[in-house]
Amino acid sequence: MEGYQVYTNLEGEGHGGVAIHISNTINPLVTEVKFDTNYSEVVWLKVTLRGNDQLLLGYIYRGPSSSLTNISKLCDLLQVTQNDSGYSNILIGGDFNYPEIDWTTWTTSRQVDHHNQKFLDIYRTNTGQAWSERKLAGPHPDKRQRVSIAGVSTLLVHVLSDIPQGSVLGLLLFIIFINDTPEVVNSLIGMFADDTKLFRTVNREVDSTVLQTDLIALQEWSNKWQLKFNADKCKILHIGGKNPNQKYYMTQCGKPVELHETKLEKDLGHHIEPELNFRKHYEKQLNKGNQILGLTRRTYFYFDIESVTRL
Repeated sequence: MEGYQVYTNLEGEGHGGVAIHISNTINPLVTEVKFDTNYSEVVWLKVTLRGNDQLLLGYIYRGPSSSLTNISKLCDLLQVTQNDSGYSNILIGGDFNYPEIDWTTWTTSRQVDHHNQKFLDIYRTNTGQAWSERKLAGPHPDKRQRVSIAGVSTLLVHVLSDIPQGSVLGLLLFIIFINDTPEVVNSLIGMFADDTKLFRTVNREVDSTVLQTDLIALQEWSNKWQLKFNADKCKILHIGGKNPNQKYYMTQCGKPVELHETKLEKDLGHHIEPELNFRKHYEKQLNKGNQILGLTRRTYFYFDIESVTRL
């Protein structure tokens, strides 16, 4: 195939086998690797990524009529590749011919001692599935941490939660963690990351009562799941000229705290006012633009139409 380098398990002319086609643009970053196993229907490549990261790219084929010996070799191969610590990323593709495995439930219709189950166990043990299950199961009971600054350390304390930081999975776990929040209130609720907004049209006193009840329910939810709201940072924004401007409360350290009323609140980059006229938002954006323009004029000594257009 023009423009591609072919890596295959076949030597010379032949039929069947497996192959990986690599574009010539990235081929200099690719080298073929071998593992000390007897399984033949496989191709392994090492791809150099940014920094010191290495990707192990593999393509495997298992025939539907493979012998038990060949299947055992395949399982040994997967075990060897997963135990190799020289790769930061592993990507395996191919056709394993295991139609009995239900990948949505991670189960097989065969008996426990069947080779399907052995393959599934190895995959679960050595891939992200097992890592995800360990993370979702919660922290280890003996896991503790402390803070050290300039050689002075605090006492060791037990870790109460264990959400991985700085990872794609961490964001997904957080979304799953807060996903049931709208179910505990009767008012409308809007969430973006860790910001939560509770709002309701208030025409009668009963509407204010419902909103206050929802605030209590929301705080009880947060206390139950140890994701507590800071009542001192929670604010109330009354919208509309006929708003009764009721007072609302949350608790802080077991004591009721009246929510501070604000006349201007910034939400996702927009400044919201009770009149919803966005006058303050326009003013702030205009001032911000003038500041940038002033900084630009102080930085550059020469201006023409072309340079200003580029800026």
